[in-house]
Amino acid sequence: MPNKLRVAILLLLPFLALAAESDPQESPSIHQLELQSGHPDFLPSGGIAPHPVTRPRRSRELTSTVVGFLPYWTSAAHWQGLPLELLSHASWFALELNASGGVANAHGWPDGPLADSLHAHGVDLLMCAALFGSSSLRSLLSSSSARQTARSTLLSRMEAGDADGLMIDFEGVPSDQYATFGGFMGELRADLDALGQANGRHYSLMVCTPAVDWNGAYNYTLLSTLCDALFIMAYDYRWSGSSSTGPVSPAPGWGSWNVAWSVADHLAWNGNRPQKLVLGLPWYGYDWPCQSSSAASSTTGSATARSYSAARGLASSHGLLRESVAQTPWCAWNSGGWHQCWYDDTLSLGMKLDLAQHEGLQGVGIWALGYEGSHQDLWAQLRQRLWSPVAPPPADGWNLALSLRGNEVELDWQLQVGAAAYRVYAAPGPFTPPMEGTMLGQCEVPPFRTALSTGLRCFRVTALDSAEARAGTEEQRLLGWKDQGRPAGADSR
Repeated sequence: MPNKLRVAILLLLPFLALAAESDPQESPSIHQLELQSGHPDFLPSGGIAPHPVTRPRRSRELTSTVVGFLPYWTSAAHWQGLPLELLSHASWFALELNASGGVANAHGWPDGPLADSLHAHGVDLLMCAALFGSSSLRSLLSSSSARQTARSTLLSRMEAGDADGLMIDFEGVPSDQYATFGGFMGELRADLDALGQANGRHYSLMVCTPAVDWNGAYNYTLLSTLCDALFIMAYDYRWSGSSSTGPVSPAPGWGSWNVAWSVADHLAWNGNRPQKLVLGLPWYGYDWPCQSSSAASSTTGSATARSYSAARGLASSHGLLRESVAQTPWCAWNSGGWHQCWYDDTLSLGMKLDLAQHEGLQGVGIWALGYEGSHQDLWAQLRQRLWSPVAPPPADGWNLALSLRGNEVELDWQLQVGAAAYRVYAAPGPFTPPMEGTMLGQCEVPPFRTALSTGLRCFRVTALDSAEARAGTEEQRLLGWKDQGRPAGADSR
């Protein structure tokens, strides 16, 4: 098969590559390591810092698909704090299958409150089905009855959790199951389409694909036809069992295999359909015991996976270093032996975002939601790069609206081009220059809420640019008060 020929050629390359690694095809991925560890202690005790609640779906939208994996060990305690407006899909991880197609471990699925919250924010929920290892996958895929059981299991569990589709994470598919894996995905696609036709909706089908298809088992052309997206796991180029330290996800450099190579390889073998590819990004790193403080030092044992939050804390304690080719952050320290932790931050992730946008990919993905801890810089990067106005607002107005929400007044308006923030003022009566009124607060996006008060009848919203200079026009509304301070209506001034 063409795929196998490709792999046969590629397996010659490690001997020519700088800092090349041994074949990691039998090594567990970060997905498998963490699923099988039970409950990784990844998140700081404080959890995730709350993000401002916004309603951007009305006036802003994502310019790309953003798929975030939400592991079961973080979902129950932490998903409420995520900025859901920056996600198009959340892939709950994971319903663990067995080789017979049944459920080995549901890990708490279904999660009704999670589905309700995601849907309320316009985020599609995917149920991820996971099975790892060539032996288990061969048993499942080679048996028509096991495949049928798996399909029935997946559809019934998906419906039970009110999910909007499936993410298939089958890692280690053996080369002799190349055809049966493609056939299984085709059967799933047909099942989802039939269910969707009966329910009047579209069910998504996505599949995780490896950074390097060592076994030649993934038919990217067929999968791109059947699936809404291929989620490229563009990480673990250096993994827990690597023989030397280095970047987990180098965009360029560091041997023949890197993120740029993986994207090019997928495009070469999926019929050059970038719109079917989602580039997975690592919000984690690896902490290896090693021989020295030098980059690419030989390791002396298996690495411990570190969340972005934990890795950033290590770099803060031991000194941040920066690799010059892939712009990857790392740090080194000696505590009874040398350790190095390599991870990704906004600079190295920015290079991968550049690549995804340059190649016209459908979007990006995240392993895994919650690993940012209390840090908001990774989300801020996505907000800046992938979130923009749906359309320019009308030139002659903001559509400023007022409504009563319990004991608060809510102000909502159309986003303004060039605005980085908005400042809200209030006054007892109509604004007359040079009167500014009382500043109530500032927000990045509408809506804005303030306590109900009979002393404030006029509200003004001012747009600010990134330097906090005024950008655009101002708008004000006059509230008429009666019945102990409750607004009776709104008049434009």
